[in-house]
Amino acid sequence: MKKQLKGGEKFLDKCSNVAWKAKIEYRIGVSCFMKGDLVKSFELIQDAFGLFEMLDNKNGLMQAYNMLGILIDLQGNYSMAFDFYSMSLQLAQELGDQMAMARVWIST
Repeated sequence: MKKQLKGGEKFLDKCSNVAWKAKIEYRIGVSCFMKGDLVKSFELIQDAFGLFEMLDNKNGLMQAYNMLGILIDLQGNYSMAFDFYSMSLQLAQELGDQMAMARVWIST
């Protein structure tokens, strides 16, 4: 997995397409989460969130809100995590994405 993360980070540095950059940052952030690097995960997902917001990418925002909720939840800030989960759920409902709604409910 380390080799894949390094490859993704190298591509991210060279990437000029903002939509791809947002998706790559998000995916690397999730990978960092999976390997236990919560600080790096939070930073990358927060950066991706900003790009998703700039692009008005509701699907990306929905995923980033949920992942940030999980990370904030792990820090013990439950009320803030709930706010992030709520925003993720609201976007999932707007998009009509039932699987995403289920993922948010599982996360909480």
